[in-house]
Amino acid sequence: MALNETYHPGQRRLQASLDALRAILSLPDYQPINPACNAAALAALETRLANAERAEQLAQMQYANAHDEAVTSAWELHNTVLMAKAQVIAQYGDDSNEVASLGLKKKSARRRPARRTSVPLT
Repeated sequence: MALNETYHPGQRRLQASLDALRAILSLPDYQPINPACNAAALAALETRLANAERAEQLAQMQYANAHDEAVTSAWELHNTVLMAKAQVIAQYGDDSNEVASLGLKKKSARRRPARRTSVPLT
């Protein structure tokens, strides 16, 4: 019995257990004292493991699909909001209060570039 059964035992350990299980199931006169270790119970556990692994794979695929849909939807929303901001600028002008309400700077609030003074060459 393992001390910590909260994590997966790992592929190598699991494969070794499955190999031992197949060897046990091939023994014609195997009659354990513990009924939890009989051939039928071991075969049922193998089937349960296979079903759980299939369910896990299906859940991973569903998660991946849901994640892809969420990412696609997020980018679609972002790009559409950017287009809507451009439409607000086009409709109300780039110096309007509506532009400021979107979190953008008004054109009049932008800092004007300073003139460069030329340095005489000597």
